Amino acid sequence: MGKSEFRNQNSEVSSKKYEVRIESLITNHQSQFSPFTNRNSEISNHKSQFSPLTFHHSLFTSQFSICLSIIYFETLYCYILLNKILYKVEKQDYIEYWIKTSEDDLSSMESNFQTGKYDWALFIGHLALEKILKAMWVKNNESNIPTKTHNLLKISEEAKLEFQEEDILFLNRVTNFHLETRYPDYKMDFYKGCTKEFTEENIKKIKEFFQCIRKKM
Repeated sequence: MGKSEFRNQNSEVSSKKYEVRIESLITNHQSQFSPFTNRNSEISNHKSQFSPLTFHHSLFTSQFSICLSIIYFETLYCYILLNKILYKVEKQDYIEYWIKTSEDDLSSMESNFQTGKYDWALFIGHLALEKILKAMWVKNNESNIPTKTHNLLKISEEAKLEFQEEDILFLNRVTNFHLETRYPDYKMDFYKGCTKEFTEENIKKIKEFFQCIRKKM
């Protein structure tokens, strides 16, 4: 074989290899960018996104969220309503507590008077008025906890009660029964001043005042 023939043969082989390489590139290019291939890929993605299973799952999630929202707001409404009911009952319970304990103190006042314990009868008479006034305080105020004081006039004012001058003087006098019975500096003098007549007169007024407040409840 001559040199010229050998060159021609090599040339043909190289040409064939080049043609095969070109065809391979063209085939790959067509497979990647053909409209049919892209369309099939889009359809496949579309089906995966909107398949019945995916659609029902999305619908279920949406309905579940709506149901949770409804349950939440209904529960919140019931909670608010229940609080209002409990608030009324609770306030009435506080009022009834003060009324009941004031009536018990009124009975105890009578018992102490009958046994000759005049100073303690007046001391407990003060407690009876204090508690009935605190019942009125709770009734006429938003809070259920009355002011922490034994001053009958102050409780009456905060309970939005109005009295005549005579009643104001009486409330101040009964407030002193509480102070004079508790503190040693006043206790002996108060004890000596609590005669039967003095005690009986004040017990009568305490009862009248008590009934006057009780009727306003």
